[in-house]
Amino acid sequence: MSLDFDVVILGAAAVDLVARVDRLPGIDEIVFAREYAHHAGGSGANIAVGIAKLGRTVSSLGKVGDDEAGKWLLKNLSASGVDTQAMLSVAGGKSASCFIALDAHGNRVIFALGGSALIEDVDELDLPRVTGSRVLCIGDAFIPVAVAAAEAAHDNETTVFFVPGGLMVTNGLKELSPVLQNTSVLVISRNEANTLTGDCSLVEAVRLLRETGPEVVVVTLGAKGAILASDDGIETVPAFDVSVADTTGAGDAFTAGLMYAFLDGRTWLEAVKTGCAMAAVKIGHFGATGGLPSKLELERFIEIRKTL
Repeated sequence: MSLDFDVVILGAAAVDLVARVDRLPGIDEIVFAREYAHHAGGSGANIAVGIAKLGRTVSSLGKVGDDEAGKWLLKNLSASGVDTQAMLSVAGGKSASCFIALDAHGNRVIFALGGSALIEDVDELDLPRVTGSRVLCIGDAFIPVAVAAAEAAHDNETTVFFVPGGLMVTNGLKELSPVLQNTSVLVISRNEANTLTGDCSLVEAVRLLRETGPEVVVVTLGAKGAILASDDGIETVPAFDVSVADTTGAGDAFTAGLMYAFLDGRTWLEAVKTGCAMAAVKIGHFGATGGLPSKLELERFIEIRKTL
């Protein structure tokens, strides 16, 4: 069977409304925004753009409203090389958006403002598109939809990456178990791992997570890099030392780099290092997808860092 895409992303696209401030305000405080702009965001869309920039074919599965914001998001995705034919447009719907306040050190707070972003019904899911890919990446998703997609992908030997994010992990391990059982690679932050496994050591957390199904668990640690847990054991991969402009989308960039290296046939250790490099390039730029590198730019960054 010929494969239509390297990667299919099940997740969200949203408009990020970003205010840059000198410092984040405390309770009842007011600070002035030095700059205010809107950027294309949403974890699923961010990952899709990152993969497309690296030269891989990618299709996005999600929803937008039929408002101006939705049209702008679809246009932005298409211009970045992402296939949007399976994106659904909700008649009379409002597209999803987030308000982000970003301080001078790259720290941020995020407020989700709601709107149409996720496929809500299994019947709306384009399963032939899912099975016609080398990789299915599941980001934010309603659990029944995520389960249907993961099962179809697993049954058709499509590699499943699961990147649940902060909201989805609040469902708990029991609810996420049907997805995890069909997951090959789980990518999760340290805080998200805590939410799922409770207050335990990182070693214990990755052990518990691997027992739920994934062969590989990657825990991102921000400025400290990432942890890789596989049959070969547990390894720590340090982050690259770079200046930080905006951490928004760093985890999504990491996931894009990880999948790119996997598709390239590299070892898991090399893949995690590539993910760290992708995130390092991204955080030097503003916006969730700002500064995402091409394949050549990413490889050049890695090569230069090897010689330092």
